[in-house]
Amino acid sequence: FHDWGYAVLMPDARAHGESDGHTIGYGWPDRHDYQGWITQVIDQNGADSQIVLLGISMGAATVMATAGEDLPTNVKAIIADSGYASVLGEARYRMWHNFHVPARPTLTIADQYSRWGDYRLADGDIAGQLKKSQIPLLLIHGAKDTTVPVENLDILYQAAAGPKQKYCDPNAEHIATRDADPVKYDQLVADFLSTIIA
Repeated sequence: FHDWGYAVLMPDARAHGESDGHTIGYGWPDRHDYQGWITQVIDQNGADSQIVLLGISMGAATVMATAGEDLPTNVKAIIADSGYASVLGEARYRMWHNFHVPARPTLTIADQYSRWGDYRLADGDIAGQLKKSQIPLLLIHGAKDTTVPVENLDILYQAAAGPKQKYCDPNAEHIATRDADPVKYDQLVADFLSTIIA
């Protein structure tokens, strides 16, 4: 993005890096943080700022969740790489895939416990947020993703109400689409943004 003339802001998510917090929200509560970052960018760089939100994995869920909130028209595009359609759905999949533990009763208890924090796991409807957004969206996923199943790509694509594109790399694993073919990946992103960013 620097090579293309963009300024880049890379905030740490809640409970990551230098950010406060002890609970990872899987992108759902973080959407409100991103609203704050967007406001700061506009305040510091001017009302004519053009903003692209890009996220990978949990970051993809975050930017898609943000898309469904009340955003200024400065937010021109969203790029989501390897994102999931719902927090609870991803948690359910990970419980079985990683630990071979049935979702019930563990996730039922975790969902109830999470109410003491900022949200319930069941609240994290990422696909539902896309239904409320008209912001142009580029979805990217690897067909061999075993962390976020590739089926999420079609769920998210079908949910998105605004202009949308999707790309599925047939050989890429989780968050590895750019590694699989950096030139193609970068060209895909550049072509998508070329019709949106002035």
